[in-house]
Amino acid sequence: MQTQPSLASLIYQIAKLEEQQLSRQLKQWRINPEQARTLTYIHHHPGTNQRAVGDHLNRQAASTSNLLKGLSQRQLIERRSAPANDREKQLFLTVTGTALSQKIKLSFAALDQRVQGGLTTAQQTQLQAPLLQVMQALLEGTAD
Repeated sequence: MQTQPSLASLIYQIAKLEEQQLSRQLKQWRINPEQARTLTYIHHHPGTNQRAVGDHLNRQAASTSNLLKGLSQRQLIERRSAPANDREKQLFLTVTGTALSQKIKLSFAALDQRVQGGLTTAQQTQLQAPLLQVMQALLEGTAD
């Protein structure tokens, strides 16, 4: 007799499948998930700085610096001096970075559609509240 997978195992398996599908798409654009998250963050927070990006990604300063340097070399982002402080650099997407950010957004939307595809609107609504509770419980567990 085969037992049902645990809820945690099922959520993990779904997350891994999503990650694999997104990684395949990102690989076509020669970026990794961290770079995609960075471009998306800068898209939503134009003029942000390296510290904010590092905080968002939960990365150390040197690691964030290397990540941004790579995106800058590929001309996906540009660094400009902050008006109030020449030493601080603000981050902006280039035209190429903006176009890639839009592709990333569409890729996430397509994945979302695929996830929701087999569910009715009522099922989606029913599923969302308990999943949010699970996420909140896990977030509270990491606050220790």
